[in-house]
Formats: sequence, structure tokens, C-alpha cells
Amino acid sequence: MKNLLLGFSILICGIVNAQHITAAFDSKEIKALQNGMLYVIPTGDKVFDDSLSSAVEKYWKVTPVKVLSADEVMKYLKDEKNYFIAPATSLEKGMTNMIASPLTFKPNPSMGIYLTTVYLFHGSSDNKSLKKMDFAIDIARCIFPYFIHQEMGAITIAIAVKNLNDDVAMVINDKLDPYIHVSGRFKPIVKEEFCKNPGALKTKTLLIDTSYALSKKSTWVKDFQAYKYKYRFLPLTEITTLLSSADSKNYCIVNEGNESYFGGLEIYDFETKSKIWSGNDAPLAKEIAELNSVLARSK
Repeated sequence: MKNLLLGFSILICGIVNAQHITAAFDSKEIKALQNGMLYVIPTGDKVFDDSLSSAVEKYWKVTPVKVLSADEVMKYLKDEKNYFIAPATSLEKGMTNMIASPLTFKPNPSMGIYLTTVYLFHGSSDNKSLKKMDFAIDIARCIFPYFIHQEMGAITIAIAVKNLNDDVAMVINDKLDPYIHVSGRFKPIVKEEFCKNPGALKTKTLLIDTSYALSKKSTWVKDFQAYKYKYRFLPLTEITTLLSSADSKNYCIVNEGNESYFGGLEIYDFETKSKIWSGNDAPLAKEIAELNSVLARSK
């Protein structure tokens, strides 16, 4: 089982760039997940753990959920039949794999080690501790919006959980197989290549991190002048305050990390925690023109 689908990832509707799923609807992994329970692993950071538990209990609908205590974790984590959700630095063989809170984890940029991703994975007898995850195969993953800024983890974790739920549910309900074998190569089956349902932007304000927008290579300030709806460039501290306020439902956010590292503008409605736009790797000015056009036609 350890070698099953190793090294593969997939783009399936809504699973565009920042989200991946590597198991088919009829795979042993998905069936085991459906027949069992999803266990939430605590990181030891109460602020983040409370946010993660709350998000899973609210947005995860595929299976029942159990939040583990710190004393229970290793007993469950060594069993390959159990499935978990947790943020981790990586779940790759040969890597330094660690489960931790994005609020307390100290990244190592020189080594390219960040804690940016929420994983859905099964247990392994090789796991020694949360700081020494020797090897475990993930069946789905989602990168935090604003993932470069790990302090946003507690605020945006609900978005990651909601999108993981939607992706896994789609694979199950629509009987999707992420890969078909074509001429000796694996080719992704794409249900809908990109998510284009940005209607919420007509009445809400799009928040964009100033530090990213003003970086030397960014053309965001110039390109967004053509955007015909409400947007604000703000420091991350102010975005954090707005997303923590009673008015948070009035905002949408950009996952700038996705655009920077993978290509394509990616936007979430903070009220519903849903992805409402993911671009097609076109230049930003062209994407904004398309976004304006779609919004003009939307109700």
C-alpha cells in the first residue's frame, strides 16, 4: 500500500494547483476513509487546534469526526487503517516530516522548509512521533491561502478543510478516478478545468496583501487598476483584523501563494469558505479582464 499512487498528484475541478487528490472513488484508501472516521490530530497549540477542530466539525461531511487527545495520537497514528487530518511540513519519504501548528512552527527558508499544507492521510507503523513522521501517504492536500504568512493559519484553516471536503466528496459522488493509463503515462481526468463562479465579488471587497502586491516582480498594483469591482491592498495585519471581525462575510481573499508558485489567480469567498475563482495560468492583466467579463454576465 505504501507504494500505491506514490508521487502522483492531480488537478480535478476545484482541485486546481493548490489542492490535490491522489485516490480514486473505488480505491482502498477512499473506501477505508468512508467506512471509518476522520481523526483530528492536535498540534499542541490551543489557538490553532481549536480553529482546526471547529473547522472540521463544521465543514467535513464525508465521514464522522473524532478529535484526538494528545495522549491518544500515537496509538491511532501507527494504524494504517486510520485516517487523519493535520498540517504538516511534508509527508514524503526521505524528507523531514513534522506535524505542527503553523502559528508556532519556525520555517527554514534556506532549506525550503515551511508548514503550508493541510493533509488527509492514513497512518503508518513507521511513525515515531509528530516530529518524526517517517512516511505516510496522503490521499488529499490543500495549501493554506496566504500560505507564506503562517500566522494566517488559524484564520484560513476553515477554507482548507472546506475545500478538502468538497474535493473528496466530488470524487466519491461523481465516481471519479484521478488517473487513466494512456500510452504508458498517467493522464489526469479533469471534470471542470477551472472554477469560475465569482458572483460574490460583485457585492464584496477583494482583499490583497500589500507586501506581495508591492514586491519587485509583481504587476498587481498596475494590473488591478483595470478591475471594475471593489478591492483593497492592505498590510497582512489589517487583513487579519478584517477577517477576524463581525464583518468578515463581506470579504473575499486572494491566495497569492498559488499565483506566485503555481500560476493562476485564486480567490475564496470568506463567508462560504469556498473557492469562487481559479485562473488558467494566463498573465494577470488577462485574467482580470476575464474576471471582469464573467462578473458582468453574472447575476
